[in-house]
Amino acid sequence: LLPTYNGCSGLPINFNITVNTTPSSGTLNNISLCEGNTVQAINFTTNPNASVNWSNSNPGIGIAATGIGNIASFNATAGSATILYTPSLNGCIGSSQSFEIFAEALPQIFLTAPSMVCQNLAPLTVGVNILGGTWGGVANSSGIIDPGALPIGISDFTYNYSTANCTSAIAETIEIIPFPQITGNLFVCVNKVLN
Repeated sequence: LLPTYNGCSGLPINFNITVNTTPSSGTLNNISLCEGNTVQAINFTTNPNASVNWSNSNPGIGIAATGIGNIASFNATAGSATILYTPSLNGCIGSSQSFEIFAEALPQIFLTAPSMVCQNLAPLTVGVNILGGTWGGVANSSGIIDPGALPIGISDFTYNYSTANCTSAIAETIEIIPFPQITGNLFVCVNKVLN
């Protein structure tokens, strides 16, 4: 740089200009899982190596509202959150990106069936609050139990229901009891009326 004033030249000055690189960050995929499961550590990548600041739209899912650097693994609570992350280096701030975390609530299954029935009872259908699952044990594929086909005593039946992220299972028992029978001899007198 050479300063001049009224036709007079001053002493030259040399200096350097450093242009810092604006960092960029790698794309992260959305995360979808069942509540209670572990979200593995989330590691951010940048080019060049830079600091990453992030914010979380829903701290209730299991991580803080804001942070710097990688996110440690955590057990997800049911809900969804948007994670917005931005790289910065030497005062230069890169473009922000985001990804979603969705933790699906575990389906709650309730069955309705008697705990004890007589062996001569007609086949019964087990009630369930969520249709579309799979029956097992002494219940057939339609959730029907036939007491007459079961031995005396306690038998098990199960129901499993799966979504894209969760699987719920429940097991119940039903006790089969013998139907009463009258045995023995009956003696009556002639012309006796039986009540």
